[in-house]
Amino acid sequence: MSNGSEGPDAEHGLLHRRGSCSVAVEPHLRSRLLYPNPVCLLTTTHIGLSSSGTASQLAYGKVHLVKHHNPPIHVPYSPQPTDPAQDAIESPAIASRNVMTISWLTPIDNNGNLVCSIKTSRHSKSLLLASGYFVLNVPVHGMEDLIVQIGSCSGSAVDKFDHLNLPVCLPGWAPSPPWPWSTSSDTVSADLPAQPVSNVARKSRRSKEQPGETMPPLVALADCVAHLVCRVDDSHERLGHLICYASIRTAFVQKNYWNGRTFAGPLDGGSGGEILSFLGTKTFARIVPVA
Repeated sequence: MSNGSEGPDAEHGLLHRRGSCSVAVEPHLRSRLLYPNPVCLLTTTHIGLSSSGTASQLAYGKVHLVKHHNPPIHVPYSPQPTDPAQDAIESPAIASRNVMTISWLTPIDNNGNLVCSIKTSRHSKSLLLASGYFVLNVPVHGMEDLIVQIGSCSGSAVDKFDHLNLPVCLPGWAPSPPWPWSTSSDTVSADLPAQPVSNVARKSRRSKEQPGETMPPLVALADCVAHLVCRVDDSHERLGHLICYASIRTAFVQKNYWNGRTFAGPLDGGSGGEILSFLGTKTFARIVPVA
C-alpha cells in the first residue's frame, strides 16, 4: 500500500502501472465482483455551485442551497420530488467528498443491480443522494487498520482523505486533479474528465455505459484492487437506514484478482493481500477460494 507521501511523478507512475494492470469488467459480469461479499470503502463526491453561481471552496456539514441558481445546478438524480414552492433545499456542502466503510450490500441479479443499507445519520448519505453516484472500492488484507480508522471518524468534521493521507485517483486508476476540484458556470464537471481516462477505460467505454449517460467526476482509492462506479436508481428510508437500490455502471479490477469470471486473489501467487469480509467488532476474514 502506498503511503501517500510520494511526489506527483512517482504517484502518477504508480497509477499508470496499476491502470495498465487492470481490466474493465463486462456488464454481464459486474455483479460477480460482489459475490464474495467484500467489505468496501464507499466514496462520494459532490461538486456544486454557491447561490451566486460561483465556485466555492471545500466546506463541511450542510448548507442551504437556493434552488434558483444562475446558472442552475444540474443534479443527475433526485431521490424524491421537491416542493416548487420551497425557496431552498438542504444539500451537502459545496465541493465535498467522503469515504465510509460499508459491508451491508449485495447484488440482486446478474445485471449489475445491487442494494445497500446506509445509516441515515452517515455524512455520506447526503452526498450520495446529491450526486446520484458513488464508488465502491475493494480493499484487501493489510488494510484492516485503515478500514477501521475510516469507520471511526466522521466526514462531517474532517476531510478523511487528508486526515488519513489516502492516495486517490479516478476510477480505473487514472490520475486525479488536485482537490478541491473546481467548477465552471456551464457544468459542474467542466474542468474535470467525466470518465476515467486510462487506456483500459478508453477501450471499454463502448460496452460499459448506456448511450447518452454522463457521469459526474468521482474520486476512487488508489490502493484498492477494484473500483465499482454505481448509480443510485431508487432509495427509501426504513428503520433509520437509507435502503439504496443502485446499478454498477462501470467497473475496473486489478488483473491479479480477476480470472475473467471470478473475483478473488491474488492469483498465481502474485503480490497483494486477500479480499476481506467483515465479521463485526473490528474483525475481518480473508476470502480464499477452495481449490
